[in-house]
Amino acid sequence: MTKKKIYFIGFLLLITFIVTSYNVIQFFNERASFQYSDWLINYQAGFVRRGFVGEIFFQLSNILQFRLDILILVFVLILYMTFYLNFYKIIRKINIKLIDLFVILSPISFFYTAFEQKASGRKEIIFLSLFSLFILIIKKISPLNQIFLIILITTITSLTHSGLIFYNVYFFALFTCYNLKLGIKKISLYLLPLIFSSLITLIFISNNSTISSGELEIICKSIIEYLPNCGKGDYVTTLTWGLKNNFEGFKSLWLNTNYIIFYFVAFILCFGVFLYISNNSKLHNFNFLFIIILCMVSTLPLYLIGADYGRYMYVSYLSSILIYYFLLSENIIKRKINFYNIKKIIIIPILVVYSFTFTIPLCCKTKLKFNYIKLID
Repeated sequence: MTKKKIYFIGFLLLITFIVTSYNVIQFFNERASFQYSDWLINYQAGFVRRGFVGEIFFQLSNILQFRLDILILVFVLILYMTFYLNFYKIIRKINIKLIDLFVILSPISFFYTAFEQKASGRKEIIFLSLFSLFILIIKKISPLNQIFLIILITTITSLTHSGLIFYNVYFFALFTCYNLKLGIKKISLYLLPLIFSSLITLIFISNNSTISSGELEIICKSIIEYLPNCGKGDYVTTLTWGLKNNFEGFKSLWLNTNYIIFYFVAFILCFGVFLYISNNSKLHNFNFLFIIILCMVSTLPLYLIGADYGRYMYVSYLSSILIYYFLLSENIIKRKINFYNIKKIIIIPILVVYSFTFTIPLCCKTKLKFNYIKLID
């Protein structure tokens, strides 16, 4: 039965990749203000947050004399393909129980980008693809080289999207859990360069987080061929915002009690089963739940800076379950869960309704999104 479950998940991953790829291509064709324009931000007006990958492809486009938008589109599609393949390779190594299907097929899991179209093509895919790749190769490299590689990856992801720096904690957690045999003191020494690197990057980004209207004009001029309406309500425009603008812009949402309550309930709904099995899984002498809570608390600043709560939960969830199932496959995590003998004829319909009927909106709404509303319309 485990093989059938693995094949079923593999089939869903393939379908998700196809649907997500279609979404990304559509956004690129439409020159979408958020999913597309963010990838074009570059350093033509000097260093600025979010511009690392955009600058690399801007230079490649000039060197190769090839269209910038097509280069970035191919890159984004490769990132999604890499992530879904890596996800499958990690999941297939475990003995999947029925309760694991509720975790792997949570509404906020890998197929989130298929049901919530607006989540497709966002820059967090660069973090998820590199994080999943690191999980697959961590066994092949020494702890010291792991540290060097983590510093490289987290620097790239943080300079590509400043918000991703708060997810560096998942690399810290993975390194710590996998190398616990080294002892806490040695692990702490290894982590010091990682923490120092993250702090330096954060300070550097913070000091260069905004640009003037003149610098915005320079960036827009460099990409005007690929983004004709540059600077008019897209992600490039947000480079002129500071933290104060973010707070002012989203204050009405944060002060809306329903908004906070809704996403808290959504968090419990989507993370509940995973939190349950984490609480019943031991990593040496403590519950794995402790690691998960620590990681989630570390990402809380993101929820104060922005309002895309569904998006933030999506990245946290995938990072968490990838760590959990990798450690479980390596017998680093031991779990004791009472697998109640419930008839499949009862539990499978519940799973289908739970996983495929609704999802969490990316941002700014306080109602669950019915997945098939467009099909019905």
